[in-house]
Amino acid sequence: MDPYVVQQNIRRFQEMLERERDPVERTKLSRMIEREQARLEESIQQGTARS
Repeated sequence: MDPYVVQQNIRRFQEMLERERDPVERTKLSRMIEREQARLEESIQQGTARS
């Protein structure tokens, strides 16, 4: 996935996390952010491996 798209997802999830009050939903959003950050790191590593 394009790193730019992943970064946009992370920002969107972070904004949602800031507004969310329910602890369960906050936990879910935190996990989603962690997953997207891992995906971003992976796509960056793949990009540097190709160049």
